[in-house]
Amino acid sequence: MSRRFRCLQALLVALSLATTAASAAQGEPVKISADTLELDQKQQSTTYSGNVLLTQGEMRLTADSLTVFVKDGKLGRIEARGNPARFDSRLKDGTPVSGEAAEIRFDSAAGLLELIGDGRLTQGQNRIENDHIEYDLSRGNLKAGGKKARKRVEVIFQPSQ
Repeated sequence: MSRRFRCLQALLVALSLATTAASAAQGEPVKISADTLELDQKQQSTTYSGNVLLTQGEMRLTADSLTVFVKDGKLGRIEARGNPARFDSRLKDGTPVSGEAAEIRFDSAAGLLELIGDGRLTQGQNRIENDHIEYDLSRGNLKAGGKKARKRVEVIFQPSQ
């Protein structure tokens, strides 16, 4: 397996760890703070607005707004919007991982993460950029660019030392 493929694979694993943290699957408490909160019982959603900060363990998500949808008492999906919305976390070995985009969507049931609008995933010095990035956590598949994108995909891998 090539070094580049291993780096990409590690980046995807890092992304998976960071985003699944938001689903509270790791047993750590989720803390959300914001300027305002709006609960919509009919839509089964809660929208947090203004300087939103979500933390869980090592994971930190910041956004201008965050909407959490619940279905049958379980997390359905999360939509974070910002200029940009960002998440940061660390792998078990301490390596930093981060992502940012104008909009970050996570669909728990589908296991799908989308970064829309100037998306960037970073692990250490390695990076993937595009205005539309989709990562299927259940299958481990990543798609960047394509019909939904307006830009070309850019991937940067730093050589090993």
